[in-house]
Amino acid sequence: MPPHFFRNASNGTTTPTFGSTSVPNDTSCAVVDEADFLVFDQERASEILGPDPSYEFVFEVSEAVHEAPVYVASQNKLYLSQLAPPPGYLPQLVVDLNQDPPTLSEYLSDPPVYAPNGGTFYNGLIYWGASSGNNSIGGMEQRNGLRTLDPLTNKSTTISNNYFDYYFNTVDDLFLHPNGDIWFTDP
Repeated sequence: MPPHFFRNASNGTTTPTFGSTSVPNDTSCAVVDEADFLVFDQERASEILGPDPSYEFVFEVSEAVHEAPVYVASQNKLYLSQLAPPPGYLPQLVVDLNQDPPTLSEYLSDPPVYAPNGGTFYNGLIYWGASSGNNSIGGMEQRNGLRTLDPLTNKSTTISNNYFDYYFNTVDDLFLHPNGDIWFTDP
């Protein structure tokens, strides 16, 4: 969006939309309020979406933030998390794109990974920056950290939950270099 724009933050009761964004320097943004589909870069969007893009409502999901989408091509499935779930809620979501229409189901790894916040796929494994929880998550404690999930075996493994005995805050925005180095933010 062009500078300067403004949109109120969610107050927990109402969620602002793109249409409620004020862009004084670009009056064409007023049409966003009535738009069903937004494209910010026409040239690249046309290359990817074709000349007549559209969308279709597929799933009803909770109001929780949904994060860490990871596509596993060998399974043709999309794994994603739900942040701010009710206390003790462990399952993540998986979209099975092999079905027609695609299906959405809950997914629980072994051991469970609580509220992944950032993820990627590398060398057959899903890498997640996982949130922490106390004994409200299945009677176990889980520290913020890096975890892997093998989507074929359903097994998850903690790679690290600290850096030289300093606990992580919130591991996010993962990137794996081809040499195996893991880059992430920890705000």
